[in-house]
Amino acid sequence: NFRLLNKIPPEKTEILDKIKKFSCAKRPVSKKDFLSLISGCVEVLESEVTDYRKPVSISDEVPGGLVDFTGKKGFDVIVVPDLHARKELIYKLLSYGIDEKTGESVFERLCSGKLLIIFLGDILHSESDKKERWLKAYDEYSAGNALSEQMTEEMTDGLATLCQVMILKKAFPEIVHCLKGNHENIKNENSGGNFAFRKFVDEGSMVYDFMSEKYGDKIVNAIYKFELLLPVMASFDDFLISHAEPLKSYSKEEVIDSVIKSEVVYGLTWTRNGDVKTETAGTMFDSICKKNKIEKKYITGHRPVKGKFNLRQNGDVVQIHNPHVMQFAYIKNGDGFNPENDIYEL
Repeated sequence: NFRLLNKIPPEKTEILDKIKKFSCAKRPVSKKDFLSLISGCVEVLESEVTDYRKPVSISDEVPGGLVDFTGKKGFDVIVVPDLHARKELIYKLLSYGIDEKTGESVFERLCSGKLLIIFLGDILHSESDKKERWLKAYDEYSAGNALSEQMTEEMTDGLATLCQVMILKKAFPEIVHCLKGNHENIKNENSGGNFAFRKFVDEGSMVYDFMSEKYGDKIVNAIYKFELLLPVMASFDDFLISHAEPLKSYSKEEVIDSVIKSEVVYGLTWTRNGDVKTETAGTMFDSICKKNKIEKKYITGHRPVKGKFNLRQNGDVVQIHNPHVMQFAYIKNGDGFNPENDIYEL
């Protein structure tokens, strides 16, 4: 299903070229280019107080944590699970022939405004397929070398992935959105719904020290601001999306105010399997989604699955993050989400 992209508007060709370049990156992005890209993306996010992203209750100028497309027709939706420094994934996705009849690619559909893309976050920190690299990088880190060859390779992959997300957000601000995951925590802090991260080694501290030493506080603070501006949920007539399974049943108002409600950020980004004691998705469907006869689904990433998906809460919640497979969910306009048929592998 990969094909030549023949119908791209000339003014959009440069965007895809940049995405392709980052998908093949061999060294970390330069300070100058990185700061310019982050600053431009932050500017887009800061101004994203719109009809689909209402402001928080205490300020008309701060965009809330919900991107709300209920009642808005006319586009299909692609949901991309946790990225985790897989820098090749986004270019492969954009090159994918999504229309079986015409062969039209995802990027061509995006350029035509017929498609909306939601990323589920967790942009940095590669997973188990790069465990040995993390272990070697940690040995160097423990010896005082935060910029080792292994860590530089890791950050080349992670920052290239981050740059691709930012390029798309800046180019298509209304139809490309990235939700905050639990790994969007560049300062490795324990506040605001964030918790310091470690899995194989001490990844959170290693990334922060690498960024501080190589790029400096100005860029670290810019990424931090980017993370704080990310929404935590997307809503549609027939489905809801967040990084993790909702720990509690949150109202639309609580999600919008997640910027000032750290417990909501935590409850939509950190939930482990088994944390939810009572079903939460159904209540949220009733309060946020449009009432119709199409079966509602709550789409999440965060917890790894085997195969295409895992079901929770009597099938209401669909987890789609398989760290060993590059896949995405594709929901056609008005059809609802059927995980058996609507998950595609790259």
